[in-house]
Amino acid sequence: MGDPASDSAYVFLGITASGDCPAMELMACASPDEAVARARQWLASHRSCIRAQIWKDDMLLAEVIG
Repeated sequence: MGDPASDSAYVFLGITASGDCPAMELMACASPDEAVARARQWLASHRSCIRAQIWKDDMLLAEVIG
């Protein structure tokens, strides 16, 4: 079993309409569902981004469209 802190770490990538990634954040979440809910809020604060990708380790879990 891994480090508890890293077990709850998710990476949010903000993607623009042109495909650029001007925003990134590492966030601790208790579950993938919580990560998706928090990514929706996070994306709302990054107005230049039209979608957010949610990554866990090296796997893309979900994408939220703004």
